[in-house]
Amino acid sequence: MVQGSENSSVAEVITFPTFITAFPGQTVSITFNMIGDVFNERDYVISLWFQPSGRPPMELIRIDKEGTILFRHPMVIDRITISYDKFRKKGIVTISNVIFENEGIYYISVVDDTNMWYWSYGTLLTVSTPWARKE
Repeated sequence: MVQGSENSSVAEVITFPTFITAFPGQTVSITFNMIGDVFNERDYVISLWFQPSGRPPMELIRIDKEGTILFRHPMVIDRITISYDKFRKKGIVTISNVIFENEGIYYISVVDDTNMWYWSYGTLLTVSTPWARKE
């Protein structure tokens, strides 16, 4: 959550769920909501960030508030998508055909036209094997 500097409005980006466990090949979704008047009053861009365990975060996809893709990391293929409804201020990140390399923390950031950044808390994606080990 970030408090605006020009007025007393509060803005935040919320993602859920907080944790997801998936098996390889499954599809998972992360929903995000943007709350605050600042998102009605300013232009902004939305980014999806991914942080694998023990590594720094990297930006995967950036869209404008119309949903137009402005940036897509070369490693991102069509299995990872982001959609956004500017009227409801809600979006969905979809990761289809999950693989082990998708495991990590996913964040949403929003940067407005005054260069103010708003970050969500992360969603941790854990990829499990579909079989249990016997000791």
